[in-house]
Amino acid sequence: MNRQKKKDCPEKVKGRSSIKSNSEDDEMVKKYIPMICELCTFISTDYSSIRKHFRKQHPKMKSYVRCCNKKLFHRLEIVRHAYKHDNPEFFKCKDCKKNFAEQSTLSRHMITAHAPEEELNYHCDQCPKRFPCQKKLEIHKNSHVPQNERVFVCDQCPNSRFASNDLLKIHICMRHRRPTNVCHVCAKEIRDKASFEKHVRSHFDDGGPKVKCTLEGCDRWLKDEDNLRRHIRRLHSKDQKAVTCDTCGRECKNQDALTRHKYRVHSNVVFTCEECKKTFKRAIYLREHMAQHTGEILYKCPFCTRTSNSNANMHSHKKKMHPLEWENWKKTNNGNSRQLLSEQQKNKPNSYTLCNN
Repeated sequence: MNRQKKKDCPEKVKGRSSIKSNSEDDEMVKKYIPMICELCTFISTDYSSIRKHFRKQHPKMKSYVRCCNKKLFHRLEIVRHAYKHDNPEFFKCKDCKKNFAEQSTLSRHMITAHAPEEELNYHCDQCPKRFPCQKKLEIHKNSHVPQNERVFVCDQCPNSRFASNDLLKIHICMRHRRPTNVCHVCAKEIRDKASFEKHVRSHFDDGGPKVKCTLEGCDRWLKDEDNLRRHIRRLHSKDQKAVTCDTCGRECKNQDALTRHKYRVHSNVVFTCEECKKTFKRAIYLREHMAQHTGEILYKCPFCTRTSNSNANMHSHKKKMHPLEWENWKKTNNGNSRQLLSEQQKNKPNSYTLCNN
């Protein structure tokens, strides 16, 4: 069985025996998951050595490695997680094509969204919908509660009202919770785990942007058609009107811009440096600040030996000192300084940033 076929077949890693002593699985794990003990920074090349290390150095602890802010205790978990990095569609619903971050989430989705007709025994008395369990029916019934009778109000967006406290908690978790997934390449914050996996993978895909925005006054190059459509919708749509921030009066070109403005300027989310306790509004600012403590080089000019820990300073340097090279480079590489960081990461495939929680 060739490698491509294996990547597309989740069944191949369902059983523990099917992955035991499999060199292909070991290579996949080595490619994506650092074998590091975060308790003492012991580094190994395989999980069996990590287990031996834990038995000797941390006998009271169960052995594990961490990836994507998640502890992985068993080899089966580690192999599945590695294949998910390699193929974002590894845990994909065959019925509705929706992607999930892990097997347990996909299994729950199959039970709730695609249960067989004979198992839908709980009927809504206000609409034709049926559900496989009482809990799902009760959640659904909340959708029939009139807006003016929904007594649970979000204190961060008062127009959002809910019929139960559980639904309010879900809303706060999805809309106002600080993102737990931060890209180690560009420091972008992403709440949804499946989207986070897809985003990180995009940094390491081969090839540069292939589509150019042809609208008047815009010379932006995009990676693919999906990004082009998103770019046009956000920046060029005639249907979107300018909106004003009700907190500071700033005018933003559309609702997306207003949402980003409120998050960056008026939200209470802060990122704190563990070394000096200085706070920042965005994760990328903290990452650039931390480089001053660690000496890590974040950005390198592709045209000379100049390096910088500031994305803004590197951008200004390229425009000022290499204007012709910069214009040509933008046409093939999207002109994104964060992509420069990605290129450096490609040259250092075994370089990892550890985040202690």
